[in-house]
Amino acid sequence: DTTGVRLEPDGNRFGTVRADGARVSPSRWWDPYGPNRLKGDVPIAGRRHFLVTTVLLDSLYTEDRADSDTDPLRVSNSTALVSLEYFVGQTVFRPKTFSLRATALARTVVDVQGDADRVEDFSIGETFVEVLLADHGRTSYDSTSLRAGNQAFNADVLGLLLNDTLPAARVFSEWSSNRGNATLFYGRPREKDAGAALPVEDRALESDIAAANLTVGDAFVPGFNLTLLGAYDDDRRTAGLRTRVAWGGLAGSGHLGRFVTAPAVYLAAGSSNIGGDRQNVLAPLVVVDLARPADLWNPRLTLL
Repeated sequence: DTTGVRLEPDGNRFGTVRADGARVSPSRWWDPYGPNRLKGDVPIAGRRHFLVTTVLLDSLYTEDRADSDTDPLRVSNSTALVSLEYFVGQTVFRPKTFSLRATALARTVVDVQGDADRVEDFSIGETFVEVLLADHGRTSYDSTSLRAGNQAFNADVLGLLLNDTLPAARVFSEWSSNRGNATLFYGRPREKDAGAALPVEDRALESDIAAANLTVGDAFVPGFNLTLLGAYDDDRRTAGLRTRVAWGGLAGSGHLGRFVTAPAVYLAAGSSNIGGDRQNVLAPLVVVDLARPADLWNPRLTLL
């Protein structure tokens, strides 16, 4: 021992949070800044069982005036979210072995002057079960997992192809210390309420969506990721009308020197009989997104 410091292993890593070795016990349940069992800092049972609680309240107050002679319409719009996630694992050190999440959303839109009817909407947010299928990393915690239930999914970097929360099943995998990622996805979207933009629970659309993507990190240069993706949509939501379209694309994201960029190229092909006659669909899309951060300024150029 050349340093004069004697190191001993500590079997309870959740109880020691300071460099000098002083043990700090979990804080009060309502304290979000200290070690807390309700937000997943400390196990709720044993050493591998955690609970993460998320509560959000977002309120927006607006005044709309039709013209200068009328009184403004004062509207208060509030959205509340409560989410609970129980998982088994080693927090950030290993992939979760098992996870169960339930999320509830409620939105209220009301005229504070009492001239308009009160509108309340309730919906289920991300509510799913996730299971670790395989742990296949030799020197890292690379894994393959399955997630089934109502879940958020973004098929590409910019969210142009598919970016929604919907009932679905997804298998996702990573390898080479998370440098490579692959996803297989199938889902059925739900109808959204026009006023509150929340899903209508008992109205699943007659539409099947399948998607797959493959992402390689540090492609070409460090800090730049490349994603190859494909998707298929069979839309039958309107009786007598059907649209079947497949998408393919290549998208990038990350740094190229001092520039932050997210270029993408997409091609859609298929058929649709919306409008009466069957028509073929063939539509390319090119996206150029380039930014050059400089101190307080972040000039950005986006072209479609």
